[in-house]
Amino acid sequence: MNNEISEGLNIEVQKRKNETNSAFTQKEMIGMAALTVLLMLLITIAAIPSLREKFRAALIPEGRQILAKVSGNISAQGPHITVLKLKTKNAISLEVYDSSNKDEMLLLEKIPLEEIRDGYVSIKGNATNLGLADVDNDGNAEIVTPTFDDQMIPRLNVFKYIETTKSFERVNAPNEGIGN
Repeated sequence: MNNEISEGLNIEVQKRKNETNSAFTQKEMIGMAALTVLLMLLITIAAIPSLREKFRAALIPEGRQILAKVSGNISAQGPHITVLKLKTKNAISLEVYDSSNKDEMLLLEKIPLEEIRDGYVSIKGNATNLGLADVDNDGNAEIVTPTFDDQMIPRLNVFKYIETTKSFERVNAPNEGIGN
């Protein structure tokens, strides 16, 4: 009888040793399996462009985000303007306001930009993503804003104020540096 009890205890002790000698407990194995599935899901989302865009769309809010703001006079006699560079889910645009009247700002124009990524440019030695600079040396400031397309090709967007129509027109970027 003592041998049977002794054998029973030895078997129980051996089971406990086997349980403690295993590399991972059952909870640890379930946790590792869950992390592996999560990692595989994230890799799949990152590798497939359509899934990546859907995932990004779910995370990026619908509203608009102000990327930059600049204020200044277009010319000595021209309007004092405030320009906002805005990003929405699928686009970057400019909103130009006449801020000559201190009490209210009047929307002059909304200018959509063709590219979807923001960029920076050096204007008078300062890196900026939106600026007012006289790029064609005519005495009037132009709106200058850099962007990148889907292929990361940069574009310098320059908009000139047309006094007769009171609107802005896209012009080609200068060949030399701005404000040098």
